[in-house]
Amino acid sequence: MAGSFMPRLQTLHLINVQSDLSAVESSKGTCNNNASVLLPRLQTLFLQDIGRDLLRLILCSIAPGPYRIVINLADARSFHSIWKHQDCLPEDSLSTVPLFLEEFNITMLMIEEGWMSGAALHKLLGKLPNLEALSIGYRDIDVEILQALVRPIYYNVRDCNMNFPILSRLHFLYSAFDRHNLNMLKDVVVSHGIQELVIVGTKREYLDQPVKSFVYLENSENDQFTTLIKEWLRSSVPKFILANSLKDVPDCYNFQTHIW
Repeated sequence: MAGSFMPRLQTLHLINVQSDLSAVESSKGTCNNNASVLLPRLQTLFLQDIGRDLLRLILCSIAPGPYRIVINLADARSFHSIWKHQDCLPEDSLSTVPLFLEEFNITMLMIEEGWMSGAALHKLLGKLPNLEALSIGYRDIDVEILQALVRPIYYNVRDCNMNFPILSRLHFLYSAFDRHNLNMLKDVVVSHGIQELVIVGTKREYLDQPVKSFVYLENSENDQFTTLIKEWLRSSVPKFILANSLKDVPDCYNFQTHIW
């Protein structure tokens, strides 16, 4: 692995990497930490749009450490190993998402567009106990997604909710919200104790107009629906930011996926 020749490497970004799946078949099974590469100065490992099996191989190939692991699941078909053989992903394939990510110390997760259902998102979060930050982008935020984000209070020992993370940072990028369920944002914030909430919305040329019941929180034209929830968020979240563009958000490096 190239990183083995760079002991001073602090940041590693791998984006849209594809591989012959047969070549990584041997990666399945338990990771062998004795055969992994040691990168003692690594601070951030950013992985975006990488096939599922190759993603696991990469994570197994780097020795565990205090570095942050940021996973961006932007393109569903790049993540699932069956994407070359089918035009559409079967719904049950989404249930395989958490099966190996729980083995690793994933600290930041990014999900874009509407390919992951609320139920699948909730299941995935329940497998990532060390997750600190979540970014959801380019999709309308409906009641199903908000319910998926609420941290459960009660759970059974065998329930996946047992490992549900406590998020400190939550970003919604270029997303509209169902105006009938805006108060559910309170449940999300309170259940985690969210410390940073960033909502970025309207200024992107190719965005479709939201359906009638969905509104952009940062758009003053929607104040008749959004004023109360914005006032509550400002008083309840230590770092609450509303912006038209990511360029207006200070220190937003980790989630600027479309400005590489």
